[in-house]
Amino acid sequence: MTLQANRSAAPAARAAVRRFELPPLGVLLALVVFLLLVVAALAPSVFSGQDPYASNPADAFAEPSAEHWLGTDQLGRDQFTRLVYGARYSILLGVGATLIGLVGGIALGVLAGYARGTWDRVITRFLDVLLAFPDVLVALVTITVLGPGEWSLIWAVGLGRIPGSARLVRGEVLRIRESGFVRSGIGLGLHPARLIIRHVVPNSLGPVLVHAVLGVGVSIIFGASLSFLGLGAVPPTPEWGLMLSEARQYLSIAPWIAIWPGLLITVTVVSITVVGRWFQQRFITKRSSL
Repeated sequence: MTLQANRSAAPAARAAVRRFELPPLGVLLALVVFLLLVVAALAPSVFSGQDPYASNPADAFAEPSAEHWLGTDQLGRDQFTRLVYGARYSILLGVGATLIGLVGGIALGVLAGYARGTWDRVITRFLDVLLAFPDVLVALVTITVLGPGEWSLIWAVGLGRIPGSARLVRGEVLRIRESGFVRSGIGLGLHPARLIIRHVVPNSLGPVLVHAVLGVGVSIIFGASLSFLGLGAVPPTPEWGLMLSEARQYLSIAPWIAIWPGLLITVTVVSITVVGRWFQQRFITKRSSL
């Protein structure tokens, strides 16, 4: 009896092992990079105990060395320390702007997709008008109203992400609304708020969350671009886009102060994109094919 039980349990165990597949090496590396950035954002002192604002003009433009791993900038500030502390602003920007776009998109998309009729037409036309304006123009108007700074930059990037998220949510809600369990709930007289919160929103969040993960990288690079143009963080904030903007004046004498922030922005966006694409293929695409 025990031998037969073990034999019957073996296929189930092998099936469980097959379901639990480690991600590819590239995805694992991207996850490690992203986790290191999160640690740097939450506890930068783990990587560097120096002050990112401390300047020493005598050490200006010092080349990478044992004392300054990535060299110093025009004011003698340690580049490695400023890059580590800059992760806080970039991660906060990416996550904060994505959350603003996600919350606003879910609210508008659910209302348009579930209510339909007049609400759907009004919200859809409103989203079409917003999509007609470039994201840069929306960011410029937002920063002009709120003034420069990190939080203004987060709102400027986040508001530009609402229309795309809302259209995606609306499409998913329209699909879920026509499903059997939602129509049964409507026929039984369940309150619309209960249907939306317990059934419609949870079942439509899969593609939306993948879009949000990919949007973190897009928000980071867009926010860095605005800071590079002088529309985001203000000196002496250790923000990667601002650091890159300040370094462009000294490319001929100290190219390393521009290489490191640019490289870190690239690595961060690529790692988030790789993880988001893998998540999309592993969970969303396979689930939809079943």
